[in-house]
This record gives sequence, structure tokens and C-alpha cells, in this order.
Amino acid sequence: MPEAEFRLVHASSMAADGRFSRGADTGKAEKIKSELSAYLPCVGTHAATNPLVVRQGSALAVIRDEVSDLNADVLVVGAQRRSGLTRALIGAIPEDLLARPPCDIIAVHA
Repeated sequence: MPEAEFRLVHASSMAADGRFSRGADTGKAEKIKSELSAYLPCVGTHAATNPLVVRQGSALAVIRDEVSDLNADVLVVGAQRRSGLTRALIGAIPEDLLARPPCDIIAVHA
């Protein structure tokens, strides 16, 4: 995949985890970016020019926006166990994405 471009995206909902105060807290966003940067060596030279994206909002909305902005061909998401059979198999966000896929999706066990 020499032409592939990878981007790491972190979505945070203020109501869900309190990471952001009113109006996005730039300091916390930068801390999250710093933590994500540890994963960049895994993608090597295929990282995008701006490979780390930290945005406030629901994970589903942020992922859909990023896929649209990038005109992505494939989306890889980590799946965690949730309640219910389907959610136990693939996770809540991948399940929601599969209901209306924005592109091809690969869900991996996180």
C-alpha cells in the first residue's frame, strides 16, 4: 500500500468522559495528541501530513466527518465488547457504522 495514508482519530464527548471543559480545552487535546503519537511508528512513512486528529463530539459523528473529509476508501476501527450479542461481537461504534457504512470497514478486536 505505498499510496496509503493513515490517520489516527480520537473523539471525545464532553458529557461522556469530561476530558474537555466548555469550549475545547486545547491543553487536554494536546495531551491526547501526545499520547497518540506513540502509535505513529506503527504506520511508518504512511502517516498523513497531519496524522493525529483530536475532536470533541460523538465518536460516530467525528468518524463519519473524517471519512468524508478524507474521501477514505477504508476505515479501520477498534471494537470492544459491549452488551447485547451484536455489540459483544463487534462493539457499539462499529455496529453503528455498519448500519450505514461510509466506506469499506475493517473492525479489529481492541
